[in-house]
Amino acid sequence: MTSLFRNTTAAFVLGSAAALPVFASPLAIPGAAPQFIKISLPAHLVLTVNRITHVPIKIQVLAPYHIQGHPAAEGYIPTTLYIKKTADVKLVKMVYPHPVTITFYGQKLPVYEKQFTVLLWLKPLKPGSFTLPLSIHFQGCNASQCYPPSTISGKLKLQARKAPERK
Repeated sequence: MTSLFRNTTAAFVLGSAAALPVFASPLAIPGAAPQFIKISLPAHLVLTVNRITHVPIKIQVLAPYHIQGHPAAEGYIPTTLYIKKTADVKLVKMVYPHPVTITFYGQKLPVYEKQFTVLLWLKPLKPGSFTLPLSIHFQGCNASQCYPPSTISGKLKLQARKAPERK
């Protein structure tokens, strides 16, 4: 059986509770830059100290756009999530979904379209409230052109509690 996700070891980041709109660089086309994606982050995240929790980061790619996959084809910018290292919360693993393959000017490209989820496996190391800075770097395209790479940033807020004592 083939998994829908590919295991990846890389830095990753999370954001606030709301969806974050992402815009292309205004250098691509004169006038307003298109909006490529929206990111949905967990609103209220409570984790248990020293236990691994899977945290989904949902990314919606707005029509008519696609963004490059992870990994991307040679010469293209891969979609990459980053999380700032902290002594309080450990990123155990990050899992990107497999991209779909499209043909763009005769070249087969791995891309993300519509909606996809990146899974973070987080492990808080002590109790407390924490904010993890995150960023997503990507290259958006439509059926006729690719835009310069874009990066957006956000914050994932979480609370870590001790595990209940067993009686």
